[in-house]
Amino acid sequence: MRGEFQVELPTRVRKEMRAFPDALLERLLEAMNALSIDPFAVGTKKLQGAAEYRIRVGDYRILYEVNTEARVVTIVAVAHRSSAYR
Repeated sequence: MRGEFQVELPTRVRKEMRAFPDALLERLLEAMNALSIDPFAVGTKKLQGAAEYRIRVGDYRILYEVNTEARVVTIVAVAHRSSAYR
């Protein structure tokens, strides 16, 4: 049985997202909301050498970790693709 995941958005990430334009912010929040339903949906990619996953939202990337036992998705970073993996 599949249940919903809780999405955690740390304070540091929230502060960084304040600088984003409203249209982008809306798309990012929609994508994060989708992670609560299925964090392993089509388009999700596991990063090599890390416990993180990523999804693309235009030129931006949402990096996150999944704890399947606790059913928690923790957003690690939201950044432009040019700086997301540094």
